[in-house]
Amino acid sequence: MDGLAVSALVTTRITGLMLTAPFLSDRTFPLQVRIGFTLLLSLALTPVLLPTFGPGVPVALLAQPAVAILALAGELGLGWLMGWVASVMVWAAQLAGHLLGQDIGYSLGGVIDPGSATSGSPTTHLMTLFAVMAFIALEGHRLLLLALGGSLQMVPVGSVGALLLGGGIDPDVGATIASGLGGQIWSLGVQIALPGILVLLFTTIGMGILARVVPEMNVLVLGFALRTVVGLLALFLVLPFVADLFSSVVHGSIDLIDLALERVGGG
Repeated sequence: MDGLAVSALVTTRITGLMLTAPFLSDRTFPLQVRIGFTLLLSLALTPVLLPTFGPGVPVALLAQPAVAILALAGELGLGWLMGWVASVMVWAAQLAGHLLGQDIGYSLGGVIDPGSATSGSPTTHLMTLFAVMAFIALEGHRLLLLALGGSLQMVPVGSVGALLLGGGIDPDVGATIASGLGGQIWSLGVQIALPGILVLLFTTIGMGILARVVPEMNVLVLGFALRTVVGLLALFLVLPFVADLFSSVVHGSIDLIDLALERVGGG
């Protein structure tokens, strides 16, 4: 029974991670594979964690309904938080693609992203795909799984529910992490989109001057085609530098996860 209780808590934490982690939470990733991967990780980690508990302790955590709900909710929330922090670069790429799409004019023709089932411009989907590929290429998935293993030592399974029940978690932890992530997403997104936005600004100024010099020219039709070509060219020229920026973001996200775990575990 102790093994089943520990397995349930570990599986819940991994499930929270799988709901928000880059690539792993993608709708195009088969659900059966995600479920199997979650159960496989739980099966591998449970025998390692079981000796760290005293006899009957895991079962006691889930014996009372109220305590069991808090324990499982705490594990789910902690896993969700880890995946949420790791998704910073993907959200920043989405923001950059959205800003560029609006400036180019692609926001007039949104398409459905099969990964998130949301509508957005083609540049948004392009940047999202690039961010996910960069996350995998930079071994972000491996670092995230290592952080998951470290979280089981820093914040043992079941301890989050006990802290919630006893009011031991600092209520400012979530607000601090959210504000930090929000600022980082906006900063990174603007950094990625800024070169393209500046090039498009100069293109618009040039088209305005051309419209005054040659009034007979249909600047509206010419400007749309020109802004599309210039915007995409600027985007592809910036991508190699964005990859270097993503490298620092991936490692920074893992460090932020460790910091959040320390705040929760030290609560």
